[in-house]
Amino acid sequence: MEGSLSRSDDGGFWLRAAVAACGLALAAGSVCADVVRPRVLAREGVLNLRVGDIDLNALPPLSAQAIDAASAAGTEVLLVLPGSLDEARRQVLDALGVRRMGYLPTNCFVADVSKVRAADLLASGAVAKVVAYPREWKVDPAIGTVNFQTPDRLQLAKTGHVAVRVVMFPGVSAEETQARLNAIPGASVTGGEAIGDAASAVVVMPLTKVGQLRDVQGLRWAEELSEFTPRDFGQRWIVQSNVQNSYPIYVRGLTGAGQIVGVIDGWMAADHCAFSDPGNPIGPNHRKIVAYNTSINYDLHGTHVAGIVAGDPGTESAARGVAYAARLAFNIWPSTTQASFLSRFSLHESQGARIHTNSYGNDATIEYDYASCALDTFLWGSDNNMIVWSTSNSTTLRNPENAKNVLSTGATGNNPSQAWVCSGGTGPTVDGRRKPDLMAPGCAVYSAVNASGCLVAALSGTSMAAPAMAGVGALVRQYFSSGYYPSGTQSPGDGFDPSGPLVKAMLIAGGENMTGVDGYPSEREGWGRIRAEGCLVFAEEPQSLVVKEVRNNSTSALVTGSEQSMVVRVVANDQPLRVVLSYFDAPATLPATFAPVNDIDLILVSPSGQRYYGNFFANGISAPNGTPDGLNSTEVVHLPQPERGLWTVSIRGAAVNEGRQGFGLVAVGHVARCIADVNNDGVLDFFDYLDFVSIFANMEPNADFNHDGEIDIFDYLDFVNAFAMGC
Repeated sequence: MEGSLSRSDDGGFWLRAAVAACGLALAAGSVCADVVRPRVLAREGVLNLRVGDIDLNALPPLSAQAIDAASAAGTEVLLVLPGSLDEARRQVLDALGVRRMGYLPTNCFVADVSKVRAADLLASGAVAKVVAYPREWKVDPAIGTVNFQTPDRLQLAKTGHVAVRVVMFPGVSAEETQARLNAIPGASVTGGEAIGDAASAVVVMPLTKVGQLRDVQGLRWAEELSEFTPRDFGQRWIVQSNVQNSYPIYVRGLTGAGQIVGVIDGWMAADHCAFSDPGNPIGPNHRKIVAYNTSINYDLHGTHVAGIVAGDPGTESAARGVAYAARLAFNIWPSTTQASFLSRFSLHESQGARIHTNSYGNDATIEYDYASCALDTFLWGSDNNMIVWSTSNSTTLRNPENAKNVLSTGATGNNPSQAWVCSGGTGPTVDGRRKPDLMAPGCAVYSAVNASGCLVAALSGTSMAAPAMAGVGALVRQYFSSGYYPSGTQSPGDGFDPSGPLVKAMLIAGGENMTGVDGYPSEREGWGRIRAEGCLVFAEEPQSLVVKEVRNNSTSALVTGSEQSMVVRVVANDQPLRVVLSYFDAPATLPATFAPVNDIDLILVSPSGQRYYGNFFANGISAPNGTPDGLNSTEVVHLPQPERGLWTVSIRGAAVNEGRQGFGLVAVGHVARCIADVNNDGVLDFFDYLDFVSIFANMEPNADFNHDGEIDIFDYLDFVNAFAMGC
């Protein structure tokens, strides 16, 4: 293989050794222990790939003639940039006609340069060098080493075959993909779907022929198909208030009404009283199930999960879910012969679902693979959604809860053990990102079981925690869509559909430290156990809420070097100040092992000038004068006794390598937004006064400063008063 590996062996060695060891352990009847995977560290001069870490300095640069030859042959190349993709480099590459086909860490892009004069590219200053992208980088060395659990995968392995997930470069059609794969002797394509602008397919083939995949024209990456298995092993009041039998969110009118949650799991029992609607067929008018996208059947796990998120027998009982007035769009997880993983989420979105819960996973790997990439692709492009995923019940975080944009959920005990972890893999991910994100009760949780009737039973595991988290997500979404923000009372005219990053940021703002777990935040509990009362703010309460959202790839989204700020006023320090930034990052390019692509930072400046960076903590609280976090797509500043006065909250585009980066921002505490900062530049000055005079003179809609539906002298006086008060 071209280049050199900076590990002592190739990238698949550790996994092959681990699988072999596990196979011996399982054969002996013992439990397979988790194997520690070497941490992936992003650094200049190194390319982080699934085949191993590549020393970029050891890769010879291509000459102009070699680049032109690669272009003529339709072969992609690797652009090595002298730094991150700032706007100047982006404009130069676009003007030259470079088609970037995926970011690879660090500061590299796979590219099509067929429409570029090589001499112009090399002379542009936008690239440090251009190197070959060899075929050996395109196939996972771990194919054929996995020990399977399900009957169909065991049978496939017995015949000497493997099921492989293939992803092509953009520009290769689904038909071309199928034809090229089927040309391999013994290979048969069983299905396909699009992932972003690229075609993907599942091909069943002899293990001995896997090496021929490297020669498939247009191949980006090939890996073993994920084997999904279920994750089994007082919940409603714990996730609301953690005060026994106290349901303040229900009392305020939030029950999930108007929300649709997508559930992918084993079959749910449509005739159980938690879901049934006698005489009314499943569909848009059904009280509980808007879509059942497979044949109707019964499965204990799927029925229990669906009941936790939105079951409702019509009376108060253990069959009632967290968001009991929400409805469901349902499907089962894909089998070996079904390539439609990402498309299941797109289907549920088209049926109205915006919150999605998943309690299954692939415990055979901890890599960032196709499933992880597909989830990040969906959420990057459809950021009005939020996906909750249960973590593995093993001791180590697995897959695909290692995706950047999903909300990974572990399980706490149920009452009275909710301060302790019940089950869930410990992070971080292989590239060092913090997971799990949050925890919810998952042990001894009662919910619907049986194909019909109203029977309930208790099950345990992270599978029970994820739907509870999704239920809270539905309540948060209803809070915004029903117009509870910003007044704290329902006002339909204020309603809006929140973005997925905003909902995720709200949930993390509602996380609280678990006293039974050492350290905070930690790789065991993430940002703690969810308590909806910690983020959903209502009128007449001492704490208040300020939010901001920007959608991905909108004109107001961030690029490298840009910044957005707002000013909030801490009225009193009787409440903690908790500020959360969450963003849905662009998907990593397979086969990268370092998943972060875009990096934006949360920065708070106190009234006295102290600077706080997101995720820089000491002893469980934010510490000043730290360093920015370049890894995680969620950043938090938490101060139990914040300084009173004006705080500047800034979001800075540190390195935006793909598209334009949106975000969701939440500030909870005894705070008020600086409403006199009319131009939203984060500074209260005379320009705000001039801007308000202008919009008031022109009777523009935002001149209604007091939001009473009329533009009059009272709006002007209220603005002058706010400006004079300094906010």
